[in-house]
Amino acid sequence: MTGSSKPTTPRPVVRGPPQDEEERLLVQELSPEEEDALMTAFVKHDKHKCGKLELHSFHELCHSLDLHLDTFVARNWLGDLNQVAEDGFTIEDVKGVYQGMLAAQTPAVRKTNGGKMLKLADLRATEEYMRAAFKKSAPTGTVGPDGLRDLLVSMGFPDIHGDQFDRFVGEWLLLAGKPDADQEPPLNVHDFISCVNLLVELCHDYQLQEEAKLVD
Repeated sequence: MTGSSKPTTPRPVVRGPPQDEEERLLVQELSPEEEDALMTAFVKHDKHKCGKLELHSFHELCHSLDLHLDTFVARNWLGDLNQVAEDGFTIEDVKGVYQGMLAAQTPAVRKTNGGKMLKLADLRATEEYMRAAFKKSAPTGTVGPDGLRDLLVSMGFPDIHGDQFDRFVGEWLLLAGKPDADQEPPLNVHDFISCVNLLVELCHDYQLQEEAKLVD
């Protein structure tokens, strides 16, 4: 057991900015606890005490807040800020990105990131979040493999293989016993949630491997 008071939970997988414009507008304000945590981390990683963070320090800050960024996802979140990376990121720059990141996560992940223990209601809220995302992209209640790939892309999950989830969905279909999904009954919301659970696990393992390379 470690000395941390933070609950032991699966590491959150940071998704990229949502493609849906409506979702982009639903960025919630940081809670007082989240803002305090961000300010503390910013001051800690502002090594030159100049009020700005270098790019590598921004990644370290995110890591310390338990937001482990895939390189591609980080580039998408930073957007135009990448162009001013040499000048550094101010607290307002970082706060804007951090707000967006948290808003793009499921309710349970956001609460865990704030160091709070999860309750059954939080897990239910996360399931409803995933169901709503599925229903919005699949109004008929089902999708085929192509629709599943598009849904994962639209939700901004890290595309580890860089192929719009073609390989991942193909492998998941085999594991799920649906190798001929185009000919089989289409995929429902339960299939979608199962697929996302496996993707989160895969992304988590990938993050650990990448961080181990940095240590070596």
